[in-house]
Amino acid sequence: MREVVLHTDNLSVGYRTKKETKTLMPEINVELSKGQLVCLLGQNGVGKSSLLRTLLNLQPSLSGGVYLLGKPLHQYSNLEIAKHVSLVLTDPIQTGSLTVRDLIALGRSPYTAWTGQMSKADWEQVQWAIDQTRLNYIEQKRLYELSDGQLQKALIARAIAQEGELVILDEPTAHLDMNNRVEIMRLLKELTKTTGRAILVATHELQLTLQLADQLWLTNFNRPLVAGTPEDMALEGKLEETYYHEGFEFDIKTGRAAIPVAENKTVRLDGEDNWYFWTKNALRRIGYAIDDKADISITQKGELQWVLNKGADEVITKSIEELLGYLEA
Repeated sequence: MREVVLHTDNLSVGYRTKKETKTLMPEINVELSKGQLVCLLGQNGVGKSSLLRTLLNLQPSLSGGVYLLGKPLHQYSNLEIAKHVSLVLTDPIQTGSLTVRDLIALGRSPYTAWTGQMSKADWEQVQWAIDQTRLNYIEQKRLYELSDGQLQKALIARAIAQEGELVILDEPTAHLDMNNRVEIMRLLKELTKTTGRAILVATHELQLTLQLADQLWLTNFNRPLVAGTPEDMALEGKLEETYYHEGFEFDIKTGRAAIPVAENKTVRLDGEDNWYFWTKNALRRIGYAIDDKADISITQKGELQWVLNKGADEVITKSIEELLGYLEA
């Protein structure tokens, strides 16, 4: 059994004004253990950021409790929380002329005196964080010289240099390109194994979380948060509920949004795996359903050839674009 770092007891998250109390997430009962990557998913406005702030003691709960290492969170000072929990935000940072190494060293601030004097042990921890995130090749670069992906890695390195048991990240892949989104999520998964940290990520990266997360926390408007493995959440219909929208459906087999298309024509299709998948994808986009009894047939000939038959007519094309042109004509 893994050691539980954080858990909640009937936690309700929201905010109070003079006129009303607005509950965003009621009765949350979850736990987060060492070595786990947990992804918090849900639509914008559902209260994910409010939940993170409550877990960090930056926002009061409406009711219930948050427990850090078995102790009520409100019994910790802010400095004590900083020694156990580190945070990575997407907010712009005022970098000045800091180097990557300087930024990562800021993760040691809970342990240094008010002068910020770093000990040998502090610098060793900084170097360890650089090694873990493989930033050695840019550790002396100024932050303004970095790409967005490199800067995000440096912020993650600062968080693990802080040495706590839990790292919380709020949309760390926002504004990154696909390659960097994959790389950041893979790095977080790797860090749970190499460092033993518990990592909680608020994200919209559904495809990646289905492959990498140990557990999902799914949020929905006016409903309790539900938690479980990605596979259980899919089979129990919880992913479909979380991503329900009148304009599209959640495809449980692929983990993707399935956008309805009016399929008012049919075609027979015969070919190998990748060829079949992408040909079917293109045909569906222009309104064709696959039917073994259809008058029109498309078969694979060679690696990238399509044979289109309609009655006595036969056409061979060398791209899907060319194939679609014949069909639409």
